[in-house]
Amino acid sequence: MSNYDSNICQFCNTKENPEHLLLHCRRYSQIRSRIKQEKQLNQLSLKILFGTKLGQDFLFEFLKETSIATRKWLLQQIE
Repeated sequence: MSNYDSNICQFCNTKENPEHLLLHCRRYSQIRSRIKQEKQLNQLSLKILFGTKLGQDFLFEFLKETSIATRKWLLQQIE
């Protein structure tokens, strides 16, 4: 397995961290917008995602569709 030690998002050229991936990354903006509309969420924040039922529903759907934090996702980042 290749060495994945960069903390820079290859799509946004900014620091890649959980907040960036969940709330800001351009790579996932269409998925984020669609799920946000489906769940009728006006705004997103980490507090909403982790602290409310509606936010958690969004989070689980987002993670399922993007495969973020899976081995497959990590391997794609390395390529």
